[in-house]
Amino acid sequence: MPACHFAIAFESVGWTHPDSVAFVVLQSLLGNYNRSDGSAQWSNMRLPRSMAVHADHCLSFSSFNTTYTDTGLFGVYCLAKPPFIHDAVTNITTELVRNVFKIEEAALERAKAKAKMNVLATLDGTQAIADEIGRQLHVYGKFASVSGGQALLSSLVLRVQGQATEIFSPCCA
Repeated sequence: MPACHFAIAFESVGWTHPDSVAFVVLQSLLGNYNRSDGSAQWSNMRLPRSMAVHADHCLSFSSFNTTYTDTGLFGVYCLAKPPFIHDAVTNITTELVRNVFKIEEAALERAKAKAKMNVLATLDGTQAIADEIGRQLHVYGKFASVSGGQALLSSLVLRVQGQATEIFSPCCA
């Protein structure tokens, strides 16, 4: 049976916007899912767990956050079978809207820890570290140490929910 590829996306913020890090955490909060990975039903993230419970709804999904100079694109890319597209969209949008009204503290802490781990995982060699230093100098005009970036992620609390409210609330009205 063929599958449908679709994305649900929203405009986010650019590289230098103070809330760009909040979108990184929101991306971690939504997570990823692949039906062939049987562990999603035990995930501590709502959306992968919801997709695993209704395994026919979605073959896979991936949250994304792409930043550009003055704007960005945030959303979820999904692969679903045609009879279940509506169900997959419903699961995704329900979770997006949930982040407007209530983000559980434990879920937020897990998402921040995952975002920190993802940042550290990209710095796995001298070439990757040099690339990151160059990117930061180009984008921000300065280099932030790993510990400085980790501290920034740790300080996020209400900005994540504030960004969720700002981009998803028009859809809830």
